[in-house]
Amino acid sequence: MENKDEKVRQKILAAAKTAFLKSGYNKVSMNDIAIEAGIGRSTLYYYYLNKQDTFNALMVKESKHIFEGTYQRISNKNSFHDNLHIYNRFKLDCIDGIIKKYELLMADLHNKPENFDGFKQEIRVEEEAIFKQLLIWGIQNHDVAPVSDEDIDHLASTLNTAVNSLQEETFKGEGVDTANRLAWLIRILSKGIK
Repeated sequence: MENKDEKVRQKILAAAKTAFLKSGYNKVSMNDIAIEAGIGRSTLYYYYLNKQDTFNALMVKESKHIFEGTYQRISNKNSFHDNLHIYNRFKLDCIDGIIKKYELLMADLHNKPENFDGFKQEIRVEEEAIFKQLLIWGIQNHDVAPVSDEDIDHLASTLNTAVNSLQEETFKGEGVDTANRLAWLIRILSKGIK
């Protein structure tokens, strides 16, 4: 059972989501979020320092749904190449959905991309854990050349960096053909670590 603090946090994030969906990032204030949540501003500030902190928490929560969906799709029975493609295709499809759902928010954030930086590190840790698992399965399935634990960590970080460059283009709305670029990138990455 969730404790009281966690329930309040979830209520605030639900209110922030509604506010950001309605008004974007720039027009939403902490007062708007407090009103939407039906709580006082002092309560809101007890849980979140400012609008950016609230936004970061909301984006981490949204990202956790992506990771949960990913774990349901990848498997040690798949090849490294297939798992890499399944994970990244699912993630990019989810990002496309988030961009469409949060259209006003994304428009505001294109002008201030640094607002994305706050939650990226927490997400990066989770993503590197996924890439590490894919590499371990790939080694077990003889899709990936055996490497040391230290090298697995480095490879996971490298894979994350490479794939996130495509994700950044998607977030920026640069109209890239993600399906073709993803297939191309995964072919290169898969062949490079065999």
